[in-house]
Amino acid sequence: MPETKRYELANLRPWALFLLIFLFALLFQGSRGLYDRDETRYAEVAREMLMTKDFVIPHRGLRIHLTKPPLTYWALAGSMKVLGVNEWGTRLPNALAFSLTALLCGLIAQSLWGRRQEGLWATLIYVTTLTPFVAENIVTTDTLLVLWETLGVWALVQGLHKERAHHWFVLLWAAWGLAFFTKGPALIPVVAAFLIFYLRHRGLFPCFPLPLAGALLFFWLGLWWYVYICLFHPQAFSFFWEEQIMGRVAGHFQNSAWYAPFYLYLPLVTLGALIWWAFWARKPKAALAFLDGIRNDWRKELVVLWFLVPLLVFSIARSRLPLYILPCFPPLAVATAPFFTRNYTFSSGIRRLLLAWIFFLLVGKALWAQIPVPQDARRYSQIAQPLFSPGACLISIGNARGDGLAFYTKAPWIHLKGFEEFCPQRLPHLLDTPYTKNCRVWLLLLSREQLKHRPWLRPQGPFKVLPTRNVLFRLSREELLSLARDHR
Repeated sequence: MPETKRYELANLRPWALFLLIFLFALLFQGSRGLYDRDETRYAEVAREMLMTKDFVIPHRGLRIHLTKPPLTYWALAGSMKVLGVNEWGTRLPNALAFSLTALLCGLIAQSLWGRRQEGLWATLIYVTTLTPFVAENIVTTDTLLVLWETLGVWALVQGLHKERAHHWFVLLWAAWGLAFFTKGPALIPVVAAFLIFYLRHRGLFPCFPLPLAGALLFFWLGLWWYVYICLFHPQAFSFFWEEQIMGRVAGHFQNSAWYAPFYLYLPLVTLGALIWWAFWARKPKAALAFLDGIRNDWRKELVVLWFLVPLLVFSIARSRLPLYILPCFPPLAVATAPFFTRNYTFSSGIRRLLLAWIFFLLVGKALWAQIPVPQDARRYSQIAQPLFSPGACLISIGNARGDGLAFYTKAPWIHLKGFEEFCPQRLPHLLDTPYTKNCRVWLLLLSREQLKHRPWLRPQGPFKVLPTRNVLFRLSREELLSLARDHR
């Protein structure tokens, strides 16, 4: 079979290939409702940015919310400004980041392995790997983080090959600055992987890979927000250090048991890339030979470090969520591309297999939107909609989270940390913000657990029981304040 027919897509220009991937990523992207807790939280913070016009300090429930830097919220807010406050508006940035990451995987593979077809296959492998494909439909910071990390790796690889290495290394730290501005210290495992590579292969680098301009750009893009927040909100430093850094490394967060990586990360790395692992498994001798070459081939060592170091770091850290290991999938695509092209031909059987797999991915994405789950904020917001009216404001207390209701109803939302704020002395001040002072109807969201332990906290009037084990009550301002007085 002629080379031009074996790799027909290799003749596409990069912009045409990007549009093809972007269209693939956009299909059914807005079909599924936003799920509690993560998706609705990110979307609601971005919506409140548009409402308050405060694009520096994120707010959630009209309270300062500092768990993540604002870059992801900016992307969501900008998208919602164009497409509206809906699922398409919240998921467009992920589709764009996913498509660009796939292209960067191709560019890295082409630079490392020297042939255009390796670049094409690395792009195709990343696009059709289950875990990144699913992640781009979930509103979190992870897909955007992986884009900046991969852009930095591409700049580093280019710096190893180009005369103007200094400029490429400046781009490297600019990209990683944006990664830090996306998810803070989550960048560190990828930086650690390439630090190890640099210490082992200093001779490959035409110059020191941290130029002054790169360091300044990293500080300006990645750290300015943290400095600003700590200067104007001194309590923020302890929050960043104790909870966001030390707490996640050594504290008791979600999935903190020592065996959690085996049930959380192992399935995502194996089953999440099963179709491509199968090609490795079918050629065990070639796979062993490829891995055996790591000691003598810096390119293979670079990709293996890029894959293993983040996987090990996130496995050791005590805070573990599924998409934390998303940075492991670009190196997997870059490593699989040369193995595939050197051990397989693009036969009609493989072509049919890939087309069937792509069809499966799209059908699965479409069907996912039809599965009823309690966490679907669009579904339970439709149940609650009859209680809302123009001039309504939502109030929640403690673990009764109102992100989804606030996002879908577009109502102002006040979140009280606990019942100590639900008192006549503090409540009027909270109700009289510039965004809520004209509200005429108040909707109080309480969890069933809260009602169980406070049987007197049952307002009279219309209410709705939601699938999230929350109850929504409709009250006037006077009834709400009366309830707060009774509580005291």
